[in-house]
Amino acid sequence: MESGIRADYTHPFGLVLLPRLSLLAHWNDHLTSRMGAGLGYKIPTIFTEESEERQFKGILPINPSHIQYEKSTGGSLDFTYRISMNELRLTINPLLFYTRVNNPLVLTTTASGQGQFKNGTGYTDSKGGELSLRLTLGRIKFFTGYAYTVAENHFNGNKSWYPLAPHHRVHFDLVYEVEGKWRVALESYYTGSQQLNDGSTGNSFWIFGALVERTWKHFSLFINSEDLNDIRQTKWGSIYTGTFDNPVFKDIYAPLDGITLNGGIKIKW
Repeated sequence: MESGIRADYTHPFGLVLLPRLSLLAHWNDHLTSRMGAGLGYKIPTIFTEESEERQFKGILPINPSHIQYEKSTGGSLDFTYRISMNELRLTINPLLFYTRVNNPLVLTTTASGQGQFKNGTGYTDSKGGELSLRLTLGRIKFFTGYAYTVAENHFNGNKSWYPLAPHHRVHFDLVYEVEGKWRVALESYYTGSQQLNDGSTGNSFWIFGALVERTWKHFSLFINSEDLNDIRQTKWGSIYTGTFDNPVFKDIYAPLDGITLNGGIKIKW
């Protein structure tokens, strides 16, 4: 068991106490579990994704007399199971988590059309689970994971989805490695549909990538590729409204660059 408490004071927002607690249990040679919980905070600032989307135009400064810290409470519980049979090694790790943010900072619009940050009248929470698996067989390594997340705003007694927080995420990674010579990796990621700030729903998508690296004594060559299936949000429609001189950009939730290739040389002395 490990515990502690931290105290921070920031003028003019005041003092905040941050206790935490962690527990680790070894049930046997194969199974361990961890549990942790604690408090957190964030100093109010205009430097957020929402402000950046507006290029910080028309955003009023933070008014300390009307704004409080964003304060969070969170905890997680996970189990790790490991087993080995000759060259085969398997690790399974399920995890559950919950986080609640009180006094979340919300960007509102004043009567004059300017942006102003205020503390929301309610809270935002995120809960869900993750399942990770790692399999090693000689020179081959396989990683996969699935995450399910439910993030919601609870303002003024009403509940709504938190934008840009997909419920489902999946990843697969396959690596073949000959130590000191070759490394070949294939990867794929899935992002499920997600709520956008304008009330619409973004598309789900897969992304694939690959890496090849050849190593010699003093140097190595590599080539890396990303988004091999050429996923681009612009294929599904325009990413802005308005005129070319005065665009209003939509939420960016998928890649924009398309297929990307890069390579390089690593030199070891």
